Amino acid sequence: GTASPDEKFHVEGDTLIKGDLTVSGALKGGFGISAKSADFTLSYSENGALINGTSNAFDQISISSDLGADFNASVLHTGNNVDIVASSSMIINGTVDGTVTVASGYQPATIVRVTTNTYAVFGNLV
Repeated sequence: GTASPDEKFHVEGDTLIKGDLTVSGALKGGFGISAKSADFTLSYSENGALINGTSNAFDQISISSDLGADFNASVLHTGNNVDIVASSSMIINGTVDGTVTVASGYQPATIVRVTTNTYAVFGNLV
């Protein structure tokens, strides 16, 4: 489905592959980097994304509604700590309406939806 593939098997964008898939040789993968310059509310469109803070105005991420099954995103800010804040009686790392602070640096922290309204954050935490 790609007009000018870089490899023998090249898939662009968010694509669901149905049925059997056999790959012989190298299989390359990756994820996108979403640059953020200010605070924002995490949405399902960030699923699987690396969220990269680009200014000191980006120091908080809010989760205001449940993001759905299999959600995960990674957060990185090289110069500023980032607070991940739950709302609506959500649980982060075992605390209702909790806040987790991601330490600044080059090692990202990952947000994973564990079950309905419940999230775990792993990585470079304060």
